[in-house]
Amino acid sequence: MHKINVFILILKIVVCANFNLTIIHFNDFHARYEPIDNLSTTCEGETCIGGFSRLYSKIIQLKNEMPNSLLLNAGDNFQGTLWYIVHKWNVTQHFLNKLPFDAITLGNHEFDDGIAGLVPYLNHIKAPVVVCNIDDSNEPSYQNLTRKSVIVEKDGKKIGIIGVLVSSTNLTSRTENLIFQDESESVNTEAKKLQNLGVFTIIVLSHCGYEADLEIAQKSNSKISVIVGGHTDTFLYSGTPVPGPDKPSGPYPTPVLNRNGDTVLVVQASAYTKYLGDLNVIYDEFANVTGWGGNPVFLGPQISSDAEIDADLAVWKKDVDSEGKKVVGNSKYAMRNKPCRSEECPLGNFATDAMVENYKNMTQKNAWNFATVAMIHAGGMRAGIETGNITFNQLITTFPFQDTINICEIKGEHLVKILESCVDDNHLKWPHLFQVSGLKIVFNVSNPEGGRVQSIKIRCKECIEPIYEDLVLEAYYRVLLPTFLTDTDFNPLFKKYIKNKIIGDRDSDVYVRYLENNFPLSAKVEDRIKIVSRERI
Repeated sequence: MHKINVFILILKIVVCANFNLTIIHFNDFHARYEPIDNLSTTCEGETCIGGFSRLYSKIIQLKNEMPNSLLLNAGDNFQGTLWYIVHKWNVTQHFLNKLPFDAITLGNHEFDDGIAGLVPYLNHIKAPVVVCNIDDSNEPSYQNLTRKSVIVEKDGKKIGIIGVLVSSTNLTSRTENLIFQDESESVNTEAKKLQNLGVFTIIVLSHCGYEADLEIAQKSNSKISVIVGGHTDTFLYSGTPVPGPDKPSGPYPTPVLNRNGDTVLVVQASAYTKYLGDLNVIYDEFANVTGWGGNPVFLGPQISSDAEIDADLAVWKKDVDSEGKKVVGNSKYAMRNKPCRSEECPLGNFATDAMVENYKNMTQKNAWNFATVAMIHAGGMRAGIETGNITFNQLITTFPFQDTINICEIKGEHLVKILESCVDDNHLKWPHLFQVSGLKIVFNVSNPEGGRVQSIKIRCKECIEPIYEDLVLEAYYRVLLPTFLTDTDFNPLFKKYIKNKIIGDRDSDVYVRYLENNFPLSAKVEDRIKIVSRERI
């Protein structure tokens, strides 16, 4: 009996020494205030998932069950739907302020409207905004609006939260004079400061992407125990059955050993309010991670919305619906976005033809158009367009990023290299096939690397009728490209080879004008891109 009592006493001491921390989190919200269907369009009925009201309802439920839990947001709350285009930063701060966040970090899309489009949001958001790797010394209007980290107290323990943003943000968005520093070095420097302030453990709130978060974890110091991530829309899940439409890219959480041999947990919860992350971490008295549990909660029809949030959303929705219901065009045929990743598609032809037509008014001597070639990446077209009337909302759902269409000059030989870069041995797995206007390309995917562009012809600039000529390797050609290709590292060859870039019109304006002038639209496949192999020649 005495031995049993001693065992119970020891067990109580061990249990009491443990510290449990629950972390509720979401990332890459992207203005999904309404439920979505097939990940892209607003909807009604049992197929609808997500939406802010459902997200809010579940968060409040979990917070009531675990009042000392952390609530974190990993950025990219701007951009993606008509809600943001109509209401900008204002709708974002209004609804996010209804949630009891412990901390928020910034995503790259928070800079899409420049510093001027972000500063009002930062002035109005109630939660601390944390980013440790931005040097704002040359951007006075941004200064003092974010902090590197914050310390919060949960169950008597001081928890440090450090924010970090992918260092290539200056290449993908309008960050102006901000300087972005190395992610891991910045995180570890701030972690040492927090460690000196006596925090029990440190959570990194990251908008760097899943692979980058794994690297940050590996390079981290011993006080960092969890990285809550975003940016790559990665769905992690442990166990079966897996709820919702996504296939897991790894376990939730993903455990990583840092350079000291300590466990760091990495989590991310997909995107677009499809899931809400719910992580439980168990620490010993020395702040070592000794156990974990939880999984993302699928925000499907089984999750009820919140009546007050629904009523508030309805007020803002009036202007969104008014703008979104405007008919901007009509299409004779359905244009799907899925084929655009591996073959020529009517949707890509529509987009690139619209780019070219937009610059006809920029007259040039002895030429029918200022630029005859346009390109767009398949990932820039996030939905399809059905037969019949095209509303502004459908257009924005298909092209949600509000890029500008920029005029560039590219040498012929460099254009060939860029096109080579989008092919491999299995073209069905191409990550970024370019849809084109003004080019006729034959790819031979069985040729060795560097020789897969079998032939390429370019539309004659002086010929009013559409005549295609051999590409001249030494000649320079004007090419129209969306911002994502000219300003990011998605395909670094563009930044390497483009010259004399001129920032052009907003893509949605370009597409609307084209639809008005081409009513109804009859885009179809025109043999702009052919894919062959030796066996088929």
